Amino acid sequence: MKRKPFFSEDFPEDNFQNRIKIFVKFVYFIAIYSFKKIMKVIYSSRTSSKNKIKKPGIFLRLLRGSFYLFLTGFLAVAGIFLYFAKDLPSPGKVSNRFVAESTKIYDRTGEHLLYEIHGEEKRTQINFSEIPEVVKYSTIVLEDQDFYKHRGIKLTSIIRAAMKDILKRDVAQGGSTITQQFIKNSLLTSEKALSRKIKEIILSIELEQKFSKDQILEMYLNEIPYGSNAYGIEAAAQTFFKKHAKELTLDEAALLASLPKAPSYYSPFGLHREELKKRQELTYWEKFLQISIIF
Repeated sequence: MKRKPFFSEDFPEDNFQNRIKIFVKFVYFIAIYSFKKIMKVIYSSRTSSKNKIKKPGIFLRLLRGSFYLFLTGFLAVAGIFLYFAKDLPSPGKVSNRFVAESTKIYDRTGEHLLYEIHGEEKRTQINFSEIPEVVKYSTIVLEDQDFYKHRGIKLTSIIRAAMKDILKRDVAQGGSTITQQFIKNSLLTSEKALSRKIKEIILSIELEQKFSKDQILEMYLNEIPYGSNAYGIEAAAQTFFKKHAKELTLDEAALLASLPKAPSYYSPFGLHREELKKRQELTYWEKFLQISIIF
């Protein structure tokens, strides 16, 4: 089995001090975001109830209450971060992480593949330039439409998923960005545990500080499982369409992008082909025109 690193660049190892710096930057971002949201709510409540709210003291009480609420949330988040961050792996390790690839044996001309030897994972890594735009578009449309806008996580999705977990009294999957999915598959496990989700969030924020969006998308598309032991877009293209990823059409790219969410359930060889078709149709050009993706 051949092994190949994702990137040749040598990124410095993390330490706890660097992790704290990243956390401070993130908290600053959250503070600005929260302040804008709070002021928007207060302003809308004042303008819609001018006749009811005449005393300036009510506004001050609302502002003070919002501040205490934010401070309580900040202390809770800081405590959770400090508890989990000290033992986390470095996201920089993905640059030096070796991933198993299939070994290919060709004839003497080097043009005809005779055998392909692989373990549990059938994988062939390719560069970002070899991945067609239709694959990138399809993946982002289905998995993370705000990929090129967020900083590793989406607060609204996390809050929404957390509320569902509280109501169901269970830690469910969902609300994960492409960055979070890559972290889960490369550095963590798939266990349904709150601690794993917290670690995933922390590492996703850090990963976005170290790598560009294109690099993260490249790693993701070389990492994720598509079913039938195919890992990565190149192996998936070979497994399901007997062609290279760069040769995929829009329909084929849309089908493959539909699989990672539930490879067994959506398998084109399985019993849920109608569900797969509906998911595939979400990625057609009409959908592309409705969202703003910047490459």
